Amino acid sequence: MLQCLALVRQIFNYARETPFDSAVSQEPMFTGANPAKLTRRKGYGVRMPVIDNARLRVLTPAEFAQLLAAALPDYPEQHDMILVAYDCGLRRSELLALTAQHVVGEGESLHVVDTKGGRNRVVFPKLSREMLVRRARAATAESPYLFPGRDGSRDGGAFTRVFKRIAARSGLNDGVTDPRFRITPHTLRHTYATMLYMETHDLYLVLRRLGHADFSTTRKYVHLAEELATRMGATLTGQR
Repeated sequence: MLQCLALVRQIFNYARETPFDSAVSQEPMFTGANPAKLTRRKGYGVRMPVIDNARLRVLTPAEFAQLLAAALPDYPEQHDMILVAYDCGLRRSELLALTAQHVVGEGESLHVVDTKGGRNRVVFPKLSREMLVRRARAATAESPYLFPGRDGSRDGGAFTRVFKRIAARSGLNDGVTDPRFRITPHTLRHTYATMLYMETHDLYLVLRRLGHADFSTTRKYVHLAEELATRMGATLTGQR
């Protein structure tokens, strides 16, 4: 549909810029607003329907274990990235930016800086502490990053491509046709936030740990927590 509208817009734009008969007049073939212009306002153009593309999938602990197991033995670095993302609620860009100096002490805390929203924050690893310390100690001045990639490029696209292979191997996306329910790297962040709310019922804590600006983004985890609790056969005070 969008491609068809783009073609129609180009036709009208051409008509607005081209005289009907240049030998007689410079009057364009068409005048006025382009009726094929995309808009959210009433009165002119094409109003596109508002579609909620928010990701709706979160993982149970058993599903996460299944995903993590699928990363080995072929993808050890991506295995560790998946573990940290799930354990700390990090975005892909935040994972790739981690350096040795962001790991505090024996991994009891992790500084997340220069984030998408511009809000630095501190998170507290549980499952990934030992691995973070090991990677921090292995970092060098030439390559201070915890996850430098095979050639040091820290390519986010490469991580996403490998993640797709891991998800396919795990079978967790089998039969899932709606992209909102497919597992992606961001699913790990959603799962972290959902589990944290299940543990604490503290939406402000979830907001701080994720680095959100306000509750409009964070409050969706209340509903996701209710759904996940049902799937796990637990109450909202279920254990992480």
